[in-house]
Parts: sequence; C-alpha cells; structure tokens
Amino acid sequence: MNTPLKEVTDIKLLRETVKYLYNLLDNISTIDDQAKDNDVWFRLQALKQQTKKSIYIESNGYDLFLAPDAVEREQIQMLATEWFSTL
Repeated sequence: MNTPLKEVTDIKLLRETVKYLYNLLDNISTIDDQAKDNDVWFRLQALKQQTKKSIYIESNGYDLFLAPDAVEREQIQMLATEWFSTL
C-alpha cells in the first residue's frame, strides 16, 4: 500500500480523485438507465466501471490509500487535458 489518504496534503490531487470517483458513480447510474431490464448487462458494465476505482484509491478493507501511481497519473492527465485544449 501507499500513502494513507488521510495523510495526503495535495488538495488538487484530492479534488481530482473525488471528481474521478464521482464520475465512476455517475457512469454506473447512466448504465442503470441504459440497462432497462437487462440485469446481466448492467452487472457486467457496472463491474467494469467499479474496477477503475483503484486507479486513484486502494483499500485494505479498513483504510483508504492513494494508489502508488496516482500522482503520476494525475500529472499525465493534466498534460493530456492541456494538450487537447490546444486543438
């Protein structure tokens, strides 16, 4: 495990993490709308989304930790966003 989440002081990284996790939840809600009565499809799609949570956050079942590469991923995402905004 990496840095305990409660010890992370980078507010920008924490905000981006919250935003990322909220988007995962929103995606699952959208999948629910799309699934209608297809529970099998919903479960498969929801499982795909929920596995993405470990990109930023990991857990030992009791505490939350910043994923080892989360800071690096955040920097890459920021650079990609800046680059795409110039197109």
